[in-house]
Amino acid sequence: GPEEGRGHACVPHFGDRTRAFLKIQEGCNFPCSYCIIPSVRGPSRSVPVEVVVEDFKALLDAGYREVVLTGVNSGEYGKDTGFRGGLAGLVERLLAVPGRYRIRLNSLEPRAVTPGIRTLMRREAALAKHLQIPLQSGSDAVLRAMRRNYRAAFYEEQLRALAEEVPGVGIGADVLVGFPTESTADFDATLALLERSPIAFVHAFTYSPRPGTAAAAMPGIPQREAAERTRRVRVLGERKHLAFAARFVGRPLSALTLAPSPDRGRALTENFLHVALPRPEGPNRFVTVTLRSAGSEGFAAELVEA
Repeated sequence: GPEEGRGHACVPHFGDRTRAFLKIQEGCNFPCSYCIIPSVRGPSRSVPVEVVVEDFKALLDAGYREVVLTGVNSGEYGKDTGFRGGLAGLVERLLAVPGRYRIRLNSLEPRAVTPGIRTLMRREAALAKHLQIPLQSGSDAVLRAMRRNYRAAFYEEQLRALAEEVPGVGIGADVLVGFPTESTADFDATLALLERSPIAFVHAFTYSPRPGTAAAAMPGIPQREAAERTRRVRVLGERKHLAFAARFVGRPLSALTLAPSPDRGRALTENFLHVALPRPEGPNRFVTVTLRSAGSEGFAAELVEA
């Protein structure tokens, strides 16, 4: 029937129907030594382009204004089906759909941040200027032990190119702290890379062994040490986040209103800043906001125009 093959469309039923998540890909072919996903979820499989486009239209028809494209490794989109355009080609197909909406890419591996993706992000107002790019470690020795397919200098170059080509882009980094082979020097290299990179968000995770993975057999570092390193990365991440937001104080930003709290409005900017508005505003409207303050207690903004 017409609903066959629809099991991949992941639509959270938020009461305000502002943001939906659309799965475009499942599984992963990468052999990262700490990760159980390939053995649990199988090889990379792309949802056919036509199905993604139809699901995207259905979400817009249902009232969603922001659609987040998700996958285990969505940068691999199309490689298994022979769709030559890859992820950038899929995004172009979606951007051809008429309507007022915003598409957000979720997380892309460093090698998947191609010139085509950067060009679309710079050129297309409907593609959010925001991307999560997993780093895991800033040490080449640890990246090698993790079986990651890039080195620290390549990661830095990818971030530099993205920040230069897409002004105002909000870049996030995932960091896996306390990998079994991570020395103090390795950890310091990670901190230093984060410090000097144009990063706005840091997601820090403490390593824990997954049975059946190559890393699980390695002797680990003390849990207390791993927890302290994770804390230090999170503190650095909070500082980077505040510094990023402070750059936009007094500047207009495109935002989507979310469900308000009783006494104030809420909105999400295209570069992924969650801002508070002085009074409740109806959800699901694209607005221009100006950031008025950016402190540890939150980001206050006001409406410029509806």
